[in-house]
Order: sequence, then C-alpha cells, then structure tokens
Amino acid sequence: DFPQLKKDQATDLKFLCVIQGKYRFYQRVTPSHIVKKKWMTVSDEFSLVEGEKIILINDAPDAIHDTASDELYFSDFSILKTFFSKIEEMYREATEEEVNAFLQNEVIKAVPEFTSDKVSKPNRQRIALAQAKLAAYTKQNVEQLLQEFPEYVADVEIADGAFKITSDNDLKMAIFCIEERFYTTAVSKEKRLANSILKLTGVA
Repeated sequence: DFPQLKKDQATDLKFLCVIQGKYRFYQRVTPSHIVKKKWMTVSDEFSLVEGEKIILINDAPDAIHDTASDELYFSDFSILKTFFSKIEEMYREATEEEVNAFLQNEVIKAVPEFTSDKVSKPNRQRIALAQAKLAAYTKQNVEQLLQEFPEYVADVEIADGAFKITSDNDLKMAIFCIEERFYTTAVSKEKRLANSILKLTGVA
C-alpha cells in the first residue's frame, strides 16, 4: 500500500519506522548510520559482499508509540522532532506567570539575581511538567525530597527548607528532584539520575 524506497534513495532517509502490533518503533537515520564496507554474511553460508550499503540499527529505538494508549516514549526531544515535526507545539513551555510562580514557591528559594529571564527553554518545559507534581505533594513528601537531595547533588544548597537556586543548573537539579529522577540501584548501590521515565503498570 506504500511507495517502495529504492536503493539509490537510501542516503535520503530521515528515519525508520518498524510496526509491530500496536507499537511503532522509530529510529533517526543520519549519514553515520549508512555505511559502505566489505562484510561477510554468515546466514546460510559464508559469502563476501562488496560495494553494498548497509543501514545500522540501534540497540534501542529513539521513540516508541503505543497506538492503543496513544502514549509516546522517548529520551531525547531533539531527536523526536525528526519524526514528529509538530511535537514541539504540544511539548509546551511554562508561561512567564508560571515560571515566576514556580520560582516563588516556598520550596524554591531563588536568589534575587536569578530572575525568570535567566530560566532556559529546557527548564521552562520542565517547569510546565513539574508544577502539577509539586502541587500534589504533601509537606511530608517535600521534606523527604529535601532530606534525600544532598545524597545525590552536593553543589546545590538546601536552605530554610527549600532549594537554594543561584543558576539555571541549580534549577534543573531541583526539578529533577521534584520529578524523583534520582535513585539508588538495589544491588550495586550506585546513585543515578534517570534521563527518562517509563511508568510501569500492573507490577506489584
């Protein structure tokens, strides 16, 4: 039902999409993914292949779309825009009022020099997502986050029961804490930061 890509059009590829049941798996294709080398196939019998281009497939896709729940999973927003050109319109930034309100939250203690105009675009997007979660926390939830935060981030001060924000990076670390992205592995006890989050359902 779809036009077939010809071999000589391989260098024009922008992304691949693999359809498996209700899932759509996406991978960006860059010039580095398309290589032309001698290689040997070992499927049925050994044979040398020369002069053929191959497309390298990543171990993990860049994005997964669950069409049944209409949920999209990804780790790098800049790559995601390769597949969905309009996604940036949906992934909104916090408004100026929302940014100011967030900086004035009792959990966020921004120094006078750090004003809303110094909040980066990525942090404005993070604020848009984090503000609802922060509003849902109880006082005990916040106290627990503040207590555990120094175990993961040493260069952001906790002062008077709040994150002391002196820079855009301080703000990013505070938001990561609010989003509960810091964790310790169960076996090796390594302290880590999750770049992306996948909520599991049906797991006890």
